[in-house]
Amino acid sequence: DNMGETLIRWAKQTADRPKLTQARAALEKALAIRQEVAREAPEKPLFRAGVLNTRANIANVDATLSEWDSKYTRAATLFGEAADLIQQTYSIHIKQYARPDRLLQAVELLRSSAAGYRKSGQATMARAQLEHALKLLHDNSAQFDAKIYDTVVREVTHDYDAIQL
Repeated sequence: DNMGETLIRWAKQTADRPKLTQARAALEKALAIRQEVAREAPEKPLFRAGVLNTRANIANVDATLSEWDSKYTRAATLFGEAADLIQQTYSIHIKQYARPDRLLQAVELLRSSAAGYRKSGQATMARAQLEHALKLLHDNSAQFDAKIYDTVVREVTHDYDAIQL
């Protein structure tokens, strides 16, 4: 999983399709292992979170590939799915320790989803994704450093205000 996540970030920074394909292959292998582990220990919520996290990373890869292929509605849908999966992992983690980085990752995926909807001419859907991101931030504001919270809220609000209905 760590290798897959690293390859995703690297591929996105350099717009490297082969690296992104390599990331997907690594994540598929990780998913098979995580599913087996979760099956053998169904009472362990963190093992389920591992499956969700890997599925989120795969959705992120597929969304990015769709975005690069100018399939913006598909990309938006997949980025949204990835954000939902990340939020599910957060609800598991919060019982043991807060992971505001997971919330920020979900917000970034929702912003990417909104961008996809915006590029496909679906302004209402784009705004809905950003409203979701703002609600996620607001509902979990105590988890963030004040400066980080203010900056991210400002960025998401700017994205929202830029969308014309």
